[in-house]
Amino acid sequence: MGLFSKLKEATSLVSGNTDIPGARLGRGIITDVQLTGSSITIGAIEQYVCRITVEVALDDTERYTAVCKQKMPAWTIAQVQPGQTAVAVKVSPTDPQQVAIDWDTPAPTVRAAKPTAGNSVPAKVLPEDPNSVVIDFAAALAAF
Repeated sequence: MGLFSKLKEATSLVSGNTDIPGARLGRGIITDVQLTGSSITIGAIEQYVCRITVEVALDDTERYTAVCKQKMPAWTIAQVQPGQTAVAVKVSPTDPQQVAIDWDTPAPTVRAAKPTAGNSVPAKVLPEDPNSVVIDFAAALAAF
């Protein structure tokens, strides 16, 4: 296999293209990174094609998990702490499973989805500290 064939094969494995038209910007938490076995060397920088699992959070939307394949330099892979590394993600407006990590943009803050009936737990605010809440277990059990 020639050099150009290898480059074309390696780049076609990358599904996380950050140029998604009309993409929504969201916050992602990387939960897993797996090497695919493919790498691309440009100049002195070797980049590995990785299968990245990310928990995606968009404004006013329930969190969900998506998977993308992207090139990552070795030093970026070493910095990822699964379950803790927050990144900016771009999400296709037509297919929420089509995501790409934008390594150049800081992870944004997103608005949580509003609770709907059945997925919220009754809570009460403590009078002495309005930032503290307690779960009203009696009301929670009555809701079921």
